[in-house]
Amino acid sequence: MRATSSMPTPPRLLCKALTALMVAAAWGALGYGLEFSTPNIQYWHDLEAGGRFGINLLYYLPYLMLSLPLAAVLIAGFLPQPDRMFPLAGAMGLTALFTLWVLANDQLLAAQPELDTYASAGLAFNAAGTLPLLTAHYFKHRRAPP
Repeated sequence: MRATSSMPTPPRLLCKALTALMVAAAWGALGYGLEFSTPNIQYWHDLEAGGRFGINLLYYLPYLMLSLPLAAVLIAGFLPQPDRMFPLAGAMGLTALFTLWVLANDQLLAAQPELDTYASAGLAFNAAGTLPLLTAHYFKHRRAPP
């Protein structure tokens, strides 16, 4: 017989919050790399206006636009209700895909040489968040003690 309580167990809440923290750390590391890493000034000056506009339009603007819905999902990850892990798993996937998309642009990596390090740290945080996500899923489906 499965546990049918509508409130999640404390270990599940802890795992859910830890997953939200890991995804927030991954998104924050990527954002820090985009905004505050040391730029290659010479490369930025060598880019034509269209190249700079394209980088801003394809990478910086989507990062800012995705930050608000991602923050809402992460805040909801700390709340006991609703007791669903799918939004956190989706946020984790979105963060990983966006980070890989940033890493695929050689122009952006040449303009922000330290961005590679921050993006890799973000992917590591994202990968580390998989364990508490799966553990929380386990706690949802384990059998209730007799």
